[in-house]
Amino acid sequence: MLDNVNADGFDALYPRYRGGRPPTFTLPQRRRIKTLALSRPADHDLPFATRSLAKLADFLVAERVVDDISHEGLRVLLHHEGVSFQVIKTWKQSSDPDFDAKKNRILHLYGLMDGTHDVQAGDPEVVICVDEFGPLNLQPHPGRQWTSQAGGGPTPRRRRRATYTRPHGVRHLLAAYDLSRDRLYGHIKPRKRRGEFLSSCAACAPSTRQGCASGSCWTTSART
Repeated sequence: MLDNVNADGFDALYPRYRGGRPPTFTLPQRRRIKTLALSRPADHDLPFATRSLAKLADFLVAERVVDDISHEGLRVLLHHEGVSFQVIKTWKQSSDPDFDAKKNRILHLYGLMDGTHDVQAGDPEVVICVDEFGPLNLQPHPGRQWTSQAGGGPTPRRRRRATYTRPHGVRHLLAAYDLSRDRLYGHIKPRKRRGEFLSSCAACAPSTRQGCASGSCWTTSART
């Protein structure tokens, strides 16, 4: 203590402790590493379909994202960013020549709502994610009962209806969940057309017309 006072004067009474080692990588570097880890090797003209931590670390250094990174450090960073090594699932490749541009645009909109992407010129204040699910059939599930062996005897085994008829048609549930307000909306419509969908959006999000619902993400599902 005396040495510090002699060296720094009264400033030694107010030490400026940093609270640990500073982060090795900045936030833009972490975002860039996550983006490259989630991309396909074919998008960067690499001659393999998947890559290990070693290949990913070498690629980050070659792209000058970082000067150097260990395999364990890369694994810990990806774990903190919510990225894990998973089995590749099969799917149908799109033939749209603008598929990559549209996919990156959707990922950018998701990033705006998550706060991981910076707002750019022309970005919307409200993002609506639409999904359709249906038809949802009412199918009863069989239970268990006490009865005679083989279902015979004076009291036959009861049976349950396999399905239900719909003499009055079907109904459509237009549901929406506002992430910013943590609120669930739902409207039942006799038909599902463009007008019903737009009126449901207008009823669920009245503040969006005033431009004051920024930072909200909607998930709309139509069930039949």
